Amino acid sequence: MTRVSLKRVVAFSLLVSVGVIVLLYKTTSNQIKCSKNSPQGCPWYSIGNVTGYKVTPEPSRNATPPNSSAQVQMEFQGRGDPQIESTPLPALPVQEERFVLILIISAPYNTIPRLTIRQTWLSVLVNKSVALDRSNIRAMKDPTNASNDDLIIHYLFVCGHYYESQQKVESAVENETRVYGDILRLEYTETYSLLVHKTLTSLKFASTMNVKFVVKIDDDVYLDVPRMVWWLKTASLPEKLYGGDVLDKSHPIRNNASKYYVSYEEFNETIFPFYCNGPFYILSKNVVLEFLAASNHTRRFPLEDAYIGVLAKKVGVVPTHLREKGARLAFKLQHVERIWSDSELNKHFALGDSLTPKRLFALHKRYVNITLSQPPS
Repeated sequence: MTRVSLKRVVAFSLLVSVGVIVLLYKTTSNQIKCSKNSPQGCPWYSIGNVTGYKVTPEPSRNATPPNSSAQVQMEFQGRGDPQIESTPLPALPVQEERFVLILIISAPYNTIPRLTIRQTWLSVLVNKSVALDRSNIRAMKDPTNASNDDLIIHYLFVCGHYYESQQKVESAVENETRVYGDILRLEYTETYSLLVHKTLTSLKFASTMNVKFVVKIDDDVYLDVPRMVWWLKTASLPEKLYGGDVLDKSHPIRNNASKYYVSYEEFNETIFPFYCNGPFYILSKNVVLEFLAASNHTRRFPLEDAYIGVLAKKVGVVPTHLREKGARLAFKLQHVERIWSDSELNKHFALGDSLTPKRLFALHKRYVNITLSQPPS
């Protein structure tokens, strides 16, 4: 081999070596960044990365929704942010009246929170259906003993889709739906900016049902259903109920770098109307219908709970404050499962939010051992 050829070989080998080192460095750097910040952006992540207790960053707003193959799922069509009235609904048979429909807002990758809820506060309800795919229709005795009839409680976990490149999440949700029959899939990709659309589409589904009350709740909130039912049957309720942990004097965020940014074009007032904190609120059926009608001519913005408050003001519905009457919602509500007395817990039926599965189990253990001797006051 000539001296010139030898030099070329050595130079080429050095170039390849440098390229491999750079590639390994980039891969290692991306893996560290992925594991710390954004597991859904990594090609090697598994379902376990996104179903734990950590908050997973939302997918891209421009992502394309994957197609679902699960036949038992009730699908809603639409991309982006279509008008609610254009969304087709599944045909429902003639129904027995549901006392409460519970819509549990969940993300596709929140498998563990859904399993936790099924094993905790939903476990106190008796399966009402003999059909495998309708096990989400439950029954309970009237806790007030005012009637010998069972009260029918219907629940659904409400999920959109994860973005197309992450089929492991989609497959897991489809399998979960086949097993439990209790997931309502909305045909769009999950993003925070579409939470209003998710809520309104869920309420439209509720509007087709023969139901007295509709509960909207997140999957990190504990709900004691018997205590809530007792309150609904014994409290002096307004004809139009929109009840929860009411927030007042809340200001729109005008910084367009914020996730919670609301432009002046979307909402031009300086203070939002009173509204119920988003992780939990109760609506009577007539209010659901009025909110949906008002939403057709009210510009939407990303803050779902504040937007519902705008609809309430528009139709003249005053929120019912439940902070001392059953619902206590605060970000990472501190250690109530350990430090609150039985009498204090007995006064509340909704507690959260941001509760981990471990804390949900701890609260459930406390609640099942407390006799419901009086309605929440």
